[in-house]
Amino acid sequence: MAWFPRKSFVLATLVAVAVLPAACSGGGSGKSTSTRAAEIAACPLLAPADIQKVVGAAMSEGKEREPAGGGENEGRMTVCSWDATSDQPGSAIVTLQVWSWPAGSGGGSNYLESFRQAAKQYKDLPTPEPVKLGEEALWDGKAMHVRSGDVSFSISLSEKGLDPAKGKEESQALAEIVLGKLSSS
Repeated sequence: MAWFPRKSFVLATLVAVAVLPAACSGGGSGKSTSTRAAEIAACPLLAPADIQKVVGAAMSEGKEREPAGGGENEGRMTVCSWDATSDQPGSAIVTLQVWSWPAGSGGGSNYLESFRQAAKQYKDLPTPEPVKLGEEALWDGKAMHVRSGDVSFSISLSEKGLDPAKGKEESQALAEIVLGKLSSS
């Protein structure tokens, strides 16, 4: 059965929404942290040429979806998708989901923890594998989930006939580009 990244991101979004109240509550310290998450657009974090170098397919310009969240003490999510410009076998779809969290809220750590907890609760989900990337990263067999400070993101790609080892390698290479752009902004 083929895997489609958009289904994974629906799960990731549902899992993340489940941890939002705890992630943004000030860490249970009793202190009120009245802050807003940074506004980070997902599409500028990957250029079509960057993606092409990694996946070997010409890509369209990214399509940014309407941001979600971002109110007082809330995480903010942006999503961008790029499609291969050809429907040839091996054509790729790349999806980047970026969450920014209020400073010091712990939202990024809680976001990654939600994938571990989901794998424990739902036995049909693979146990996320730690990856040395950013401050913390996980590969769940379908997407790379990364944390850097108060930002976390998930990146996945779908290619017809994708080999899971290749997916991990390519997702990690794209995540390194995103981390470079996040650190330079």
